This record gives sequence, C-alpha cells and structure tokens, in this order.
Amino acid sequence: MNILRQAVSDQLFCHSISRHRSRLGWRDAPRYSADWDACRQAMADPLPEPGVIAANIDEFKRDGVTSFHSSGTHDVARSMTATLARREAAGETVWRDDPGAIGNNGYAGEVWRDFPELEDLFRPDPDQEDFDHVVL
Repeated sequence: MNILRQAVSDQLFCHSISRHRSRLGWRDAPRYSADWDACRQAMADPLPEPGVIAANIDEFKRDGVTSFHSSGTHDVARSMTATLARREAAGETVWRDDPGAIGNNGYAGEVWRDFPELEDLFRPDPDQEDFDHVVL
C-alpha cells in the first residue's frame, strides 16, 4: 500500500513541477502560482522594451553588476554632491573615520533624512517614457 501511495505522490509531484515550474510540492505550488499570477497582473509599471536594457543585462551577466543612468538619476547625484560639498565646506563631519571600512569609510549622517531626493528614484516619472526609475 505504501508503494502505491508513494507512486501517486511522486506522480503528483512531477505533474506539479511541470505545471507550476516549482519544486514546492503539489500541495503548495498551486498557491505559489496563484500568488505569482496575481503579482504579475497587479504590476502597474510595464517592462521596458527589450532593447532598452539589453546592454545592462549583458553587463550584469558578464560582470555581476550593472547600473542605470538617466536624467533623473543624474539630477539626484548632482543634488547629493552639492549637499556634501556644502557640508564639507561648513566643516561638518561627512565621512566616518573608520580604518576598517572599505572605500570612502562610510557616510556619517542618515542618508534617507539628509538626501530626501533619493526617494524620487523609487517613483515613476509620469512624463518619462523610458526606464527612469527603480522597479522593486
């Protein structure tokens, strides 16, 4: 009897993998698929055209890292640079002096409070047609 039960369970598991593309198991995979479909339908932002980010995809595959630059990200970077320069000129402590840290030794302030313009990177620009924001 256990052999028959195991054979049925194995068959259900294999069917679940082919149908749901998941190894969660035949009991949980349908819920996963339903949730995945709901998330895909609820996504408000359309994906960019394939050629828009193809170079970034290739760079990520090759180097394991990539970045996106646009007028929006450029404006945020300029604003942050100006704020940092202004604070350094005023004699404020901008960078932590941590010899154990890598790179610039770390920002000494609270990034989200000091640079509220960062939040703009996570909002779509309604006037912008191309990929100009981060999709989370």
